[in-house]
Amino acid sequence: MAEPETVQDLTVEMLLPALHRAEMRLQVYVAGQVHGYLIDAGRALRTALIDAGGENGALDGLGLSVVVNRAAEVWRAWMTRFQALLEMARREAVAIAFGGLPVLHDRYFGTLQEARGAQRAVLNEEIWLGGTAFFEPQLEAVLRAAGERLYGDGLRLSRRIWRLDEEGLAGIRGAVYAGVADSKSAWQIAEEVEQYLGAGQGCPRWTRYRLYGLTKTQIAQGHRGGLYSGDECAEQGVAYKALRLARTEIQTVHHLAGQRIREQLPFVEGEQVVLSPAHPRRDICDEVIEAAPNGDGVYAVGEVQLPLHPNCICDQRAVMMDPDAFVDRLRGWVDGSEPWAEMDGYASWVGMQPATFSSPFLEGLTWGLQLWLFGDEAEHDERFETG
Repeated sequence: MAEPETVQDLTVEMLLPALHRAEMRLQVYVAGQVHGYLIDAGRALRTALIDAGGENGALDGLGLSVVVNRAAEVWRAWMTRFQALLEMARREAVAIAFGGLPVLHDRYFGTLQEARGAQRAVLNEEIWLGGTAFFEPQLEAVLRAAGERLYGDGLRLSRRIWRLDEEGLAGIRGAVYAGVADSKSAWQIAEEVEQYLGAGQGCPRWTRYRLYGLTKTQIAQGHRGGLYSGDECAEQGVAYKALRLARTEIQTVHHLAGQRIREQLPFVEGEQVVLSPAHPRRDICDEVIEAAPNGDGVYAVGEVQLPLHPNCICDQRAVMMDPDAFVDRLRGWVDGSEPWAEMDGYASWVGMQPATFSSPFLEGLTWGLQLWLFGDEAEHDERFETG
């Protein structure tokens, strides 16, 4: 099977791997940005500590007060950048999921003879336009629902961000106060603060290569696009906690968006939990797959919520009805001879005109998927630099 060079080349069989690669490349981007932001914060704190330590490198009195105040400023700036990055990533994770919808739509509605000819040409143009105006209400609905989701620790996203904020600043202050109590120099304290932040110096460069140093063919084939290989982004301290939060939330909104779409599609009969090719060892994901009625991971849509655990990289595949059977039933629905409540609901959801199937529905849906599969450095920097 030929690998796609553009999103337009995707087939239904290629769709799940493509969505997975795009979502993983979004994760790569977030990892590089988080480490880069923490490197900047560490440098700012090191400068403040060394300046306050003076010639002998000792911190006490006024110097200590200056450092603590400066630490709060640096931390607030980092949290502002992190929250903006996280919100961008959440929206893009939803956009990636919606980006696969035209492929499914083309498979099932594209075979309907009434949609061919001039109307079919219009539809083809609409599928690949940029912009996200159509699905903004659906995107916002997914983000709101995800924001109300309770994690395993009983906290919502906003509370988890607040906890990261509070614990992070307390940890920096604790490292400074402990260093002073142990009579350590400003240099030594700076080293301990940077270690607490946990940023990998090589991570931003490592992730940039995986985003921008590969050809479209290499990306399509899955070459070196994974997030969980290499030591450059080995995490500890703040970096680990921030990325654990971000990765879980990206997975949550991405899977929730996919599930919302599958709930609406009248040709989806179920969904199958699928292990990632990078699945490292047996865990709850294997257990959930084996617990399915037929032991194959197939459940009713919405019965299983991914991710199943922090850093889960498994996915869900739509189990779909036979295309020919769908088209036969669709013809009856179009000419009014066969009622179909699920199709009525889908048409309402997308604002579809049943007689033509030519609507703003497909405009812009592939932009997020296109960007994270094949987008170049300029596109990312222009759209996602969060300052």
